[in-house]
Amino acid sequence: MNDYYANRPIRVGIVGAGKLGLSLAKLFNASKQLVWVVERNDSRRRILKKNVQADVYASINHVRQSADFIFITVGDPIIRNICKELCRKLGVKLKGKHIIHCSGSKKVDLIESVRRVGAVPVAAHPYQSFYYPSERLFDGISWGVEVSGDPDPVIKFLRTTGGFPVLLSEETASNKALYHSSAVVSTNFISMVLKLATKIALKAGIKPEQFIPHIVRTSVYNHFKAYNRRDSMPLTGPFARGDVETIETHLEMLKDDPELERLYKVMADATLDLSDAAHYYDSMTFKAMKKLIEGEIKD
Repeated sequence: MNDYYANRPIRVGIVGAGKLGLSLAKLFNASKQLVWVVERNDSRRRILKKNVQADVYASINHVRQSADFIFITVGDPIIRNICKELCRKLGVKLKGKHIIHCSGSKKVDLIESVRRVGAVPVAAHPYQSFYYPSERLFDGISWGVEVSGDPDPVIKFLRTTGGFPVLLSEETASNKALYHSSAVVSTNFISMVLKLATKIALKAGIKPEQFIPHIVRTSVYNHFKAYNRRDSMPLTGPFARGDVETIETHLEMLKDDPELERLYKVMADATLDLSDAAHYYDSMTFKAMKKLIEGEIKD
């Protein structure tokens, strides 16, 4: 970064202090790069003022100075309007500055309008979950990046967060929503599976916090260890053995809770569809398992 800002420290601004915005604010406050944050919500502003030493504003109209990198961490529907407000307020002060929207599903051209004042449009999506905001969540993560201009300043800057910026290919950028859906599946769907496991554990009379964490860590490790075999899932237990009788027993024990039974069937069906069935058992066993699960789903 010294090539670009050799004579002074980098200045960072943020618009929007939800979970991602607050995490970024804590990160750049710690490095003394944060100069201002805009957040319209009163309670969020109070939280900000307790966590950062930068200026905290209720409106873009109150912003007095530009910043070298301005993050827009608001809902997708209002990103374009936020950019227009920034351009109206700061105008030529934005020349040469980088405006970064953090949407995972929207392309960089969403904010092409900032080029009119000489700013550089950037899309930089942190591939991470920010349920509990923290500056530590950026360490080691990947960023999906698009830049309408020279990418070097952006790449060097994002590396200072502790993460790994990756310039998205044209193909990936053109299918940005597909890229984003992989992140959604990696977070929300895993949480859903763990919630299901928790409910079944409670129904069985065991403490989820005592039994589940270790087996989950091992399962995640097994999955990534098998990455060189992209067509395979590291299954164990009845789904690896093709043990129809055990799965049938599971379903029987869940019959008095229709919601848990339904979710188990849905996940079992997805497991069969995504697994390399031929690797684990013969076609007759596969059909028997599909009939047990899918037949009851349709019923």
